[in-house]
Amino acid sequence: MGRRNCRTARCQIYLRWWNFGPGDARGAFAALRKFRPNQPLMAGEYWNGWFDAWGKPHNKTDGAKQTREIAWILDQGYSISLYMFTAGLRLAS
Repeated sequence: MGRRNCRTARCQIYLRWWNFGPGDARGAFAALRKFRPNQPLMAGEYWNGWFDAWGKPHNKTDGAKQTREIAWILDQGYSISLYMFTAGLRLAS
């Protein structure tokens, strides 16, 4: 959830996380640390892949860049959820 979604005191009891993709980890965790300085840090959705649209080129990502960034996240002791790690739909062969 973003900063705008958690303004009440009641909301402060819940852990918050940021969602982001490759290249944004350091900035995202810095923003989350500033926003919620006393909670564990977590990437709620690390967008390591993305949807393809019918008739459009296949979306590709830089696996080496993601590997380095995920290693950095884990080295910091942060938690991470990999979004779209594997998924798909095959309608016909």
